[in-house]
Amino acid sequence: MELEVRSDFIEELKFWVAKAKEADPEYKIFGSKKHKYTFNDPISLNEVREFEKEHEIKLPENYVRVLTEIGNGGAGPYYGLYPLKEIINYQSGSLFTKIGSEETLIDDTLTPEKWCKMIEKLETLEDDEEYDELFQKLFSNSVVVGTQGCTFDSLLMCAGSEYNRIINIDWNLDKDRLPHFSHMTFEEWILEFFKEVAAGHDLHNYGYVRLGTEAELMKDYDETEALDQINEDKRYKKLRGIISSLHRFSKLSTDTVKRLTKNPNKELISPLIDLLKKTDQEIAISLFEKEFYGDTPETVISVCCRLPEEGINKYYERALEILYSPELFLRILPYKTFKNRNEPCAENLLFFINKCKNKQAADIVKYASDKENPIECRKTAIYVMSCCPDITDYEDKMADWMCDEDYWIAHTAIQGTNRAGLKSERIIKIVKWLKEEKYKDDSLMQSNLNSLH
Repeated sequence: MELEVRSDFIEELKFWVAKAKEADPEYKIFGSKKHKYTFNDPISLNEVREFEKEHEIKLPENYVRVLTEIGNGGAGPYYGLYPLKEIINYQSGSLFTKIGSEETLIDDTLTPEKWCKMIEKLETLEDDEEYDELFQKLFSNSVVVGTQGCTFDSLLMCAGSEYNRIINIDWNLDKDRLPHFSHMTFEEWILEFFKEVAAGHDLHNYGYVRLGTEAELMKDYDETEALDQINEDKRYKKLRGIISSLHRFSKLSTDTVKRLTKNPNKELISPLIDLLKKTDQEIAISLFEKEFYGDTPETVISVCCRLPEEGINKYYERALEILYSPELFLRILPYKTFKNRNEPCAENLLFFINKCKNKQAADIVKYASDKENPIECRKTAIYVMSCCPDITDYEDKMADWMCDEDYWIAHTAIQGTNRAGLKSERIIKIVKWLKEEKYKDDSLMQSNLNSLH
C-alpha cells in the first residue's frame, strides 16, 4: 500500500524543526536534550531498500524520505527517531531477520479479548524459540521508530489497517491493556510534534491525546454533551479525552472555563480540577471544596494529592472524617492491586493527610491498627505515622508492627522506625531478634534492619 507523497513534506518538516528549536532553546521539552532538534546524517536509498529486502518489509515512503533526505534518526517526539539499524531492536532483546508478514495482528480487528488471549499464551511459553516466534507474529509489520522512555515505545505500522500510523506500545504487555492507537500518520505524528513545541504547548501526553485548537475541542465537547443517543460510557470517555487534550494549553479562555464548569458530570469533576488547577486555581479549589465537603467526596479523592500545598491544612479534619466514616470510605475510588482490583482503598487520602503539616500520629493509629482495613492502606497509614511529629509516643505500636505476621506491614514498620529514628530498648531487642532469627535469610529485610543501627 502506498500513500501519496506530499512534495513539500520535507521542506515543511525542516521549517517546523527550526521553529521548535527556536521555541525551546534550553531543551526543556522532555527528551529534547538527547536529540537537540538535530538529525544524524542521511543514508542512501539503496541502504533502505536493502534493509527492506533483508527483513521482508515495505517502509512508508515519507518515513523513507526522512531517513534519506533529512537524517537517519535524530529529532522527533520524546527521545527522537531511531537510526534505521535500531528500529527492529524490540524489548524482548531479539533481533529478527524477518519482520514482514502476510498477516498483521495489530489492526482494527484487534479486540481486548483477542489481545488478552495472545498475551496469556505468550506468558505461558517457556521455550525461547516458540516465544520469539509468537512475539514476532504479534508485532509483525511494525518497526520501533522511537522511545518514550522506560518500557514505552512508538511503533510505525507497515501494513494492515493502521499502515503508516503510529501505535504506542508498553512492553510490559499488560493483557488487560491494548496497544494505544494514536490514529496519527507518521507525517502527522512528526510534524505536529514540532508544531506543538513551537506553540509552547504541553507535550506530556503527546500521541495519546487528540490535537486541535481550543475552539475545535470545545465545539466537539458541546456537541458530545448534547447528543441524546449515545452510550453514557462512550460519552464519558470522549469528554474525558477532550479534557485531556485541553491540558496542552497553558491558559484557557474564560468562555471555555464557564462551559466546562457549568453543571459538569460527577465523573468529570476530578479531571476538570486537574485541568483547571494550573490555569484557574481559584475555580479548581472551589470545585474541589464543593465535592470534598459534600455527599460524594470520592469524586475528588484521586486529585487531592495534586492540590497546591499552600492552605491544605484546613482540609485535615475533613480528610480524617472521610477516613473514619464507613459510609464514605467504602465509596473511595478502588485501589488497583494485583490481588484484588476492587478492594476499597484510602491511599490517596492518606498521602493527602501526609502533606498536611498539622497531621498527628494520634489521629491515624486507630486506622492503621484496624485489621479490617486493606493491607495496602494500613501500610500507607503506618508510613504517614512515621512522618508525624508525635510518632515517639507510638514506639510500642511500631515495635508491634515490626513483628507483624504480614510481611509488608513488618517491612513498612521497619522502614518507618528507621525514618523516625526510634531507638527504644524494646525496638533494639526486636531488631536483634528479627536479624538473627525471623529474617536471618532474607536479604531485603536484612538490608532494612541494618540501616537501623
